[in-house]
Amino acid sequence: MSRPVRTLQLGALALTAGAAWSGYEHHWFSLAGLAYGAFLLAAIAAGGNHHDQAVRTRHERARRAALLDDQALAEVPSPCCSFWRHSEGKVHGPDCTRPVLPRRDTSRLTAHPDDRSVA
Repeated sequence: MSRPVRTLQLGALALTAGAAWSGYEHHWFSLAGLAYGAFLLAAIAAGGNHHDQAVRTRHERARRAALLDDQALAEVPSPCCSFWRHSEGKVHGPDCTRPVLPRRDTSRLTAHPDDRSVA
């Protein structure tokens, strides 16, 4: 819980105590005003606490996603062909075992000669 939220909660508690004392002394107008102020401070504190929790949850999810990305990037894929080993993964040879890519264009004339997509 953040510091402003705690301050608002303490203010609501103080106003509630003041409202209780006003009720004990039969000062009804001050009781109503203090109770209304306590309610407002408590409502604002609850909204601030909800916002703080939402931000913390979003940051935790982003941290976990970044951790998964780091783990996925740390794993080097297994070599699929002899050309891949010698070209640092940039070129694939005719003996490549990777799956065929889906067709990207309709014209065979514009296709790249190294394209292994379905004709």
